[in-house]
This record gives sequence, C-alpha cells and structure tokens, in this order.
Amino acid sequence: MLGFAGIILTYGNKVMMFKRALSLYKFGGYWSIPSGHREEGETPKECAIRETFEETQIVSPDSETNLVAEVDTGNGIFSVYHWHMNELQTPVLDFEHTEYGVYENIDHLTPIQSEMKNIIDGVLNDIQKTNR
Repeated sequence: MLGFAGIILTYGNKVMMFKRALSLYKFGGYWSIPSGHREEGETPKECAIRETFEETQIVSPDSETNLVAEVDTGNGIFSVYHWHMNELQTPVLDFEHTEYGVYENIDHLTPIQSEMKNIIDGVLNDIQKTNR
C-alpha cells in the first residue's frame, strides 16, 4: 500500500475545512482536508499537492508545504501537510465535496475523524501561539 496524503490549508488563524460527499465510500459526510491515495512513483508531498489541486483547484507551493504528522491507518501511512496561505483562496469543489468553510475553531463540525481533528487543532494552536 502506497499510503495517503493531504494538506491542512490555513489563512490567518483559521482553517479551511471540506465536507465529503455522502456518496463516498470512505468517510462520506465527514469534515476533512483535501486528501487521497498516492500514485506509483509519487512522494507523499507530491500526492498531497496533487490531491489538493484536484479537489479544490488550489495550488499549494511545494516550498511552503510542510509535513506536520504521519499516521498509521492500518491501511497505509497518512501523511498530513500544512500550507499557510498568504491570501485566502476560493476553492472550486469537485464531486468529492459538497461544501467548505473557513473556521477559527472546528469543535462544532461533525462528524469529523478524531485523529484528524487533533492534528488540525494542533496546527491551529501553533498558529495562535505564533500570532500572540
């Protein structure tokens, strides 16, 4: 198994979250980040950047996209990256998502996978500490 990768997109002290379509077999209806499966010959970072573009039309610069976590899902490693946007981007959603929002706090978003929520909360906490 090649694994999975995705990017946490932040702007200011907020995170951009995406609601997955109910029709998806994995985590349908859940709030998450743009992510997906790695392709043969692709690095985790290349996968994260590609998946984010495919799902949102947002281009995350390689040099500004940093690894924040690696999670063993039991079906492969999920590599989670972070890109802090200098300007708020407007995503163009593909069939995998039904809505998006930009939030200072994600406690009200349900359902959300608990480990992903913890990683996103950690990134938001780091941003808030930096902005103090």
